[in-house]
Amino acid sequence: MPLELDIVVFTDTPRDLGADVETQVHRYHPDPRALAFQHRRLFVERAHLYDLFVYSEDDVLLTGKNIVAFLDVASSLPTDEVPGFLRYEVSPNGHRFYPDIHSGYHWDPGSVSTHGDLVFATLTNPHSGCYVLTQAQLRQCIQSGGFDVGPHRGRTDVLVSAATDPYVRCGLEKRLCITRLREFEVHHLSNAYVGRMGVDEDVLGHQLRAIGLIARGDLSYHQLLPRTPTLESDWWEKAYDEPLSDETYAAIPSTSQDVLLVGTGSGQGEQRLVTSGRRVTGIPLDEIVGQVGASRGVRQLGSHPDVALDALQGHGEVFSTILILNLLHHLEDPVTLLRRLTPVVAAGGVLVVATPNYRYYRFRRALGRPSPPVPGWSGQHRTGVHDAGPRAVEMWMVAAGFVPTRRIYQFRGRPQGSRFSRWFGSLFSAGAVVSAQLPTRPDPALAPSGRRC
Repeated sequence: MPLELDIVVFTDTPRDLGADVETQVHRYHPDPRALAFQHRRLFVERAHLYDLFVYSEDDVLLTGKNIVAFLDVASSLPTDEVPGFLRYEVSPNGHRFYPDIHSGYHWDPGSVSTHGDLVFATLTNPHSGCYVLTQAQLRQCIQSGGFDVGPHRGRTDVLVSAATDPYVRCGLEKRLCITRLREFEVHHLSNAYVGRMGVDEDVLGHQLRAIGLIARGDLSYHQLLPRTPTLESDWWEKAYDEPLSDETYAAIPSTSQDVLLVGTGSGQGEQRLVTSGRRVTGIPLDEIVGQVGASRGVRQLGSHPDVALDALQGHGEVFSTILILNLLHHLEDPVTLLRRLTPVVAAGGVLVVATPNYRYYRFRRALGRPSPPVPGWSGQHRTGVHDAGPRAVEMWMVAAGFVPTRRIYQFRGRPQGSRFSRWFGSLFSAGAVVSAQLPTRPDPALAPSGRRC
């Protein structure tokens, strides 16, 4: 560290860490993770004594290089924007993984901006296990009233809240410097998520190149989903790298060779279709993840569904299967999207929709079993999602002109078609797959004279 430092460690048991380390012991809280909030009071009391205030979990390696890069870049941003850090992990073969880009967390294409010769973008996951604030930014956090608070859960857990409140509750925005991203990467020393959660450096490379194209104006952008999540839990966010379940794969006819996937992500699920020999076309969730899907063999259309579907219809393209994975309930008007899809469904083609089953989670909560909070019936305009389930999807299909033909509940270890599946699927299945077709349209030229057909 090329800087003068004062180090304070918070612990629940006395420890001797040397004369140059101040140790504060806190034992009163029943949850030891509450220690992560103890630095807040310290920062408030010493707000006038330091130029920088650094918080870090005990397994995140912040180096002098990171701090110097922060100081270099901070002056390029507005006062309410803070240079942030991105955690990485290292596999046994030396490959880097980035665990904070997972599930529904993604780059916001609308946030891409340039300041001088630097490109910045926002990752919707504010967590990196650490943060750095200037004295002025800390004062802004304190004045907001959201900083000097007790331990609490946010959309995830106590530890994440401790490391993200400056961005979530205090009015600051975490910005990642794409141009110098390596200098803002911090090692998550536990390497706990390697190969299990997040993206590897190859996938991140495709995403960063797409961000660069957006910054230069060479790539337009649109998002199928809103930028800011409104749900109380990140459990329900649309996954940007969603695998294709066995139930969903089984719902696609074996004879179907042309598949249109609405809402493609990084291509994990789509790749299973590509490797099976099918031609996969995608309307991406956004152009950044679309670039990753394209590298995995998915032909990508623009992420604006109206423009993409108009182009397909203009060229007379039709598909034997249209696939939508856990997306419809996030849209403000799912019926309109389904109606727009009808002209590109081939004769005899199928629509396959995977959906969560909120009834299952409500049932678990009623039994006192562990379950994430369910969005409830307050409506998409408030929570960001519709009350989802196979029955709701079938109603949307019917309203759009489709005829539901099959419902498959997603079980583990239960054969489809069993009595248990038919009788108790809605209560014991976390999700379902619904299939539908368009009714046969009679040719008006063949209608009997004088009759309406």
